[in-house]
Amino acid sequence: MAIAAVLTLGISFAPHAAISFLESGPELPQPMLSAQSLAQGGWEIADGSLADWQPSFANPAGSLNAVLAKDGRRIGIFIAYYRQQSYARKLISSGNALVKSNDKAWSEVGRDVRQAKLAGQPVMLRTGVLRSNLTNLGIEPERIKVWYWYWIDGKLITSDHLGKFWLALSRLSGHGDESAAVFVYAQEPDGDTVLADFLTSAGGGIASLLEQAAAQRR
Repeated sequence: MAIAAVLTLGISFAPHAAISFLESGPELPQPMLSAQSLAQGGWEIADGSLADWQPSFANPAGSLNAVLAKDGRRIGIFIAYYRQQSYARKLISSGNALVKSNDKAWSEVGRDVRQAKLAGQPVMLRTGVLRSNLTNLGIEPERIKVWYWYWIDGKLITSDHLGKFWLALSRLSGHGDESAAVFVYAQEPDGDTVLADFLTSAGGGIASLLEQAAAQRR
């Protein structure tokens, strides 16, 4: 972690001309993100929405917002995909958040890091609990559980410092800055159980979807 932070800091002080060179080039096509890749392991694309919420991630090059269902259980997935990043459009920014502090509809009331299995492989993910602020008196507020992470040049990252490091390294290596923020969420109180089943049985589809989007830039 410390080494990555130091290297990222060093890269961030690269000459302005070098940064401009890395950001230059012809405009790339908008990434096409299809939810069809996620229909695996008994999970099927469903109509409607799971909650009137989506993360506050600004100016992605493309996005996906979908609901999937299996045996009466439902999950939502939101992907904010970034390429040709700049000061106005970037994956990792202090302005990006699950919920803005001034959001009138939702509040973040819990956060953590946990281990999960993504297509059978153990991974570490960030988690958050969101509570609806738009609830009538006497009714329990709606809550959703969110698991989320960064996908950067094929790598799953949960740390902002490591994320900035891998983004910088990817660009300097000539791989571009293909990356995404991935959010899967489900209604509480069974959010963790439902999300664990989805990632175990259908999580491989997320990687396939993102790899297909990255291939479109070539």
